Amino acid sequence: RSSEFVGVGAFNLIRRSVYERAGGHAAIRMDVTDDLKLGKIMKQAGGRSCMVHSRSEVAVRWVTGLKGLIYGLEKNAYAGLDYHPLKTIGALFGMNLVTVWPVFGLFLGEPLTRIACCAILVMMLWLAAGSRPSKECSPGYLTALPLGSLLLTFIIIRSALLAHRRGGI
Repeated sequence: RSSEFVGVGAFNLIRRSVYERAGGHAAIRMDVTDDLKLGKIMKQAGGRSCMVHSRSEVAVRWVTGLKGLIYGLEKNAYAGLDYHPLKTIGALFGMNLVTVWPVFGLFLGEPLTRIACCAILVMMLWLAAGSRPSKECSPGYLTALPLGSLLLTFIIIRSALLAHRRGGI
């Protein structure tokens, strides 16, 4: 009954009846986030949406290296926020408030602020460790979350600036 949905470019398994009821790809043609929007229109057409981790049964190499990651997300990052500047600013603020600020808060401010930030980080790591897709994913990687958020911030800002400068993607 939730309105939440998921769509991934590598693979989406959908029911033909729901696909046809949603209007197929005609509803999302020329949309660079068609994989994500496919999940959305399936959900709107009455389909169910879920995600399953394949563990090691299936592997897809999406990008290679940091440069590949930046370029790989360049066309989708701003599109995923509907090319909306205020939505983008809000998303960046919220993401960094939750993942980056607690790290800085450990070293800044009053003792109560430091304790609160430490508690937030411990809870974040505890929740993330419990939701790891597999035992092969070390909880130690979770300590890179603030750095990953800063990198994603850079990618989203770059994506937005390029889209506006170029007049599109």
